[in-house]
Amino acid sequence: MYDLILITGFTKNFPGVTMPIGAMYNKLKDRFKVGLLIPDKIVNFDYDDIIPESKYYGISPYYQDWYYATKTIRNLKYKFPKSKIIVGGIFATAFPDYILKCEEVDYLCLGEGVYTMESILDGVDPLTIPNIKTKTKEGVVDIEEIADCPTLIKEEKDFIGPMKKRFTLTELLFTSRGCPHYCTFCTAPSCDYTSKIVRANLSALEEDIKYASKFEGCQELCLTSPNAWLPDKESDSFLRTVLNLVVKHKVYDKTIIMMMRSNNMIKEEFKKLIDSYPQLKLGFFIGIENFDDKVLYDFKKGDEGASAQDVYYNCFKEFSAKDNVKYIEGNILAGCPAETEETVKINKYWVTKIKTEITDKYPDKKLFFRAEPFAWLPGSEYHREIDKHKNLFVNEEPFLYNEDPIYNKSSVLCIKRDYYDLIQKREKDFTDFCHEQFG
Repeated sequence: MYDLILITGFTKNFPGVTMPIGAMYNKLKDRFKVGLLIPDKIVNFDYDDIIPESKYYGISPYYQDWYYATKTIRNLKYKFPKSKIIVGGIFATAFPDYILKCEEVDYLCLGEGVYTMESILDGVDPLTIPNIKTKTKEGVVDIEEIADCPTLIKEEKDFIGPMKKRFTLTELLFTSRGCPHYCTFCTAPSCDYTSKIVRANLSALEEDIKYASKFEGCQELCLTSPNAWLPDKESDSFLRTVLNLVVKHKVYDKTIIMMMRSNNMIKEEFKKLIDSYPQLKLGFFIGIENFDDKVLYDFKKGDEGASAQDVYYNCFKEFSAKDNVKYIEGNILAGCPAETEETVKINKYWVTKIKTEITDKYPDKKLFFRAEPFAWLPGSEYHREIDKHKNLFVNEEPFLYNEDPIYNKSSVLCIKRDYYDLIQKREKDFTDFCHEQFG
């Protein structure tokens, strides 16, 4: 019998979903019998039958996974009634009461869970752990206990069941947790993740860099963080240290992608940092933005800066021209409530302008825009605001977890069908436009 089996990725299979689970596995595997299951499209294949018995099951569903995760949870509880089901992750942290409506869930973990799970396997009563919540016990979110261990899973044999592909074009490296911004569509503020940025253990991160750098099928390493760099000394020092590790291990054949905000990229301190690494291939994931300042203000609550049009244009203009920058992906939020037909026209105009005036000049680089579908994430300010107006709901369920194709967008609320169709139309229109422009 296993001590713990970790399950995640019910409806999408990519390395990013494995990072928190990977950290937990790497921390516990030498002391306990731990198994991993990351189903490849569990919606199409029945994986429940191959899951062996375990004392505990640690399940981390994403928003759109919950419909399928509940099926697995109920099947496991039916087969192994003495086993305990623990649900964690950002969805569980943002919406614990909704998760606990599932009768088969024994415990819910709020925030970080590596050391919490280690304590439980060591025999500590879960009801005595502060960030464990149940139907009768409240809990507090743990945002600081980032594990001091690697996140990448190195051995195929560690997995229960088949994996479609271990690596993808882009491998994700966990660098930090937390975000200082209060975007109205995001879950982070309700999970306390805006209160403090907690950075990864450098020795663990170095081990991940060493391992990922040797895999020939991986062309890009992405430093996963809401903000790879912020205008403060601590952030600057940390990113320099990470890039120095990349140099130390001579990772010159892969593009190092940083998740950024455009208003931080245009700061002189950041430009100097990028110029300090001419030997590296660097890239940027700029998201999530919009060329309409009104829309931007609507979802970037409390975020000040120059016009989105000027900032975004200058980002592409200045960084595309740098020899060591090989990749820029601009994400435009599409289909949000504040959007109008005029907004769509503004976005199309500026995307076309940047393409013709800037990106077409560098055909050897990956410079492009992508439409980012808007979704009200559970626990976000948008979600709470719309939740007050019950007349918007098609039914009483707060989430669309069913197999109707019209409801396949992650975590969209049950708003009136005609308004939802309008949002879908605008989103598809802009998504098709970006595909036509950049392929």
